[in-house]
Amino acid sequence: MMLRRDPEAIIAAFELDPERRVLYVEGTSDQAFFNWLTKKSLNSNSMVSCIDEVNLPATGSDDSGGNRGRLLRFLMQVQNEGVSIAGFVDKDQDHLLGNESSLANVFYTDFRDRESYVFFEENLDTALRMGVGLHTVEASELLKSTFETSLKLAAIRLVSEKRKLKLPVSSTNWDKHVTARKGIVQAVDLDRIVNQLFQQANHSLKQKKSVLGEVLSTVEALSKYDPRQVVHGKDTMRILDRQFKSLRVKVDDVSIVLKATFRPELISSFPNLRAAVDFLVSV
Repeated sequence: MMLRRDPEAIIAAFELDPERRVLYVEGTSDQAFFNWLTKKSLNSNSMVSCIDEVNLPATGSDDSGGNRGRLLRFLMQVQNEGVSIAGFVDKDQDHLLGNESSLANVFYTDFRDRESYVFFEENLDTALRMGVGLHTVEASELLKSTFETSLKLAAIRLVSEKRKLKLPVSSTNWDKHVTARKGIVQAVDLDRIVNQLFQQANHSLKQKKSVLGEVLSTVEALSKYDPRQVVHGKDTMRILDRQFKSLRVKVDDVSIVLKATFRPELISSFPNLRAAVDFLVSV
């Protein structure tokens, strides 16, 4: 069982060890990522911790944001305590909703979330050629198809948030309505996806038509952004999984293959990630 510490105890520990600095992250995969990035340069006084290690009481609506919401709440609580605590947090949809936090101790992802650091043609090409030994599809064509599909899910998430529908995108197997052939998505049955999400959320289908219309207009609006700024990482990985399976690739989890293609030497291309790493390695 994980030992959780109260924020007060965490702050008190800095009185005994004022040189300490801690970067808090949303989950264990984020923790592993930063430990890997800094394995040769981590300051001896620095460490990466998960927000799950902090004992935070439930506060109703704040907890709807999961670990991300809990992390932001913790960072707000400690920001004026004179301690070297910071957090690396998914940008999520805040920049699209005008809800960006001004907390000085927050490093936001350079894109919507951490997965997008490997949503580049180079990463996908490495995953295809080296990861699974496939040379029958161009990474550029596959990624273009991925983003076109993932934008639709991003639109659903944004409309859901704006209308406070709480559509369970993450926990619904909507990807069964995505058809891919030879690595390229051929069809996305958006009507069935929205219908499925409405049923799962116990919403009346009477408002489905207007929601679907707003989703379509939102897709057009989001298409003006760099896709990595708006697509949801785990949705995109699920789409890529469908695409890889259509290529008859036997891989249990595409995300594991793709995340392994990140190149640490390119970290300076991502200023927010660079700043979070510098926080850990600076003397």
